[in-house]
Amino acid sequence: MTLRPAPADRSSSPRRFYSLDALRGLAALSVVFWHWQHFFFEGTTPGAGERPLLGVFLLFYQYGQLAVDLFFALSGFIFFWLYARQIAERTVSAREFFARRFSRLVPLHLATLLGVALGQLAHRHLFGTDFVFPDNDFRHFVPNLFLVSAWGIGYAHSFNGPVWSVSVEIFLYLLFFVLCRTIPIRTVVLVGLSAIGLLLLAQWEAPIGRGMIAFFLGGCVYQVYIRSLRTGAAAKLTRALPWVTAALWAGAIVAVYSTFRLEAWPWAKAHPLVGSIGPTVLLFPVTILTLALVETRRGTLGQRVAFLGDLSYSSYLLHFPLQLAFVVVAGWFSIDRAFFGTPMALGLFFAVLLTASWGSYRFLELPAQRWLRRRLL
Repeated sequence: MTLRPAPADRSSSPRRFYSLDALRGLAALSVVFWHWQHFFFEGTTPGAGERPLLGVFLLFYQYGQLAVDLFFALSGFIFFWLYARQIAERTVSAREFFARRFSRLVPLHLATLLGVALGQLAHRHLFGTDFVFPDNDFRHFVPNLFLVSAWGIGYAHSFNGPVWSVSVEIFLYLLFFVLCRTIPIRTVVLVGLSAIGLLLLAQWEAPIGRGMIAFFLGGCVYQVYIRSLRTGAAAKLTRALPWVTAALWAGAIVAVYSTFRLEAWPWAKAHPLVGSIGPTVLLFPVTILTLALVETRRGTLGQRVAFLGDLSYSSYLLHFPLQLAFVVVAGWFSIDRAFFGTPMALGLFFAVLLTASWGSYRFLELPAQRWLRRRLL
């Protein structure tokens, strides 16, 4: 996806943030490390197993789930950059905005939803139980089909479990459009919406709350970014922020390695709020602002790996169906699950995932987008 700013901002902003595209792609792959634990599930019951190259990828194995919050923050920055002014000035209609979102998200979602439904049938045939996510019935299929499965309180994963964040994104797009169309965008409003999300997450563990926190903080980052360009503060920030960002990431990495306990599976016990606030409210916003300013001031940054951003949606939605397929094939050929604790399994899975993601983007997502947009727009 080529990201282009609103016309009023083209004089100062780049035509595409390659660095943010690359960051989005790396975030998608981080989630894959976090979900490597799926290979050691006994049906829908978590189990322990050796994670390949643990010392190298410890940060991603332990905290890869926070990459979803990075997704939301990136979406907030990008959507305020791309659409906020155009929606407010009514140069982008509701029909155009939502047709573009529909054509981007839905084709691959439908393909993976069907693939997981069939894969769970094969898994039940071999093992007598579902794989990782239960409740793969018609009552849960319908909300998944319409991408509203994570809109309520007490959400339970089913079918292609990672799609919960896409469901939240749909809600955020609706809220974003109404906000931009009805009231002037102010930082205080965005902070207030993030605070409401924090309340929803803290009180009811509502997935929408998690999305609201990061998405509207991403909008705040855009406000700081554009204000720094208009006031001339961007030059000073561009010199200072890379050092601040590097120090924050170094501190985070040291903290992860110094507190790690191999026998613990923190993801199974922690409240969704625990351990996520620091990265969500500080590390990720500062990182996004730093990359955006550096790329604006010094030219393209990360252009050679920006293709990972194009593959981010496919790699994110495809990784669980591929895990399901790998487990079914392993069961069919009586391959011991210990195989998934080897570097060979890690390399093989990522090779298949990236190849499948490229094929999905090139031969499914782009053609479907063009076809749908010709008819809807």
